[in-house]
Amino acid sequence: MAAAMALIQDTSAIIFDLRKNGGGNGFMGGLISSYLFDKPTHLNSIHWKPAGNVTEI
Repeated sequence: MAAAMALIQDTSAIIFDLRKNGGGNGFMGGLISSYLFDKPTHLNSIHWKPAGNVTEI
């Protein structure tokens, strides 16, 4: 991810085409957004039922 973002760092726009996306790791969204937002931004919460806690991404 870091290499891909370095490659496009001087671009003025990005389009993420998520068609036919089968899902994946929710933490990747947090990683991608860290490159797109100037400050931490709440995007999602994951509720872990067995542990009874919440992780904010």
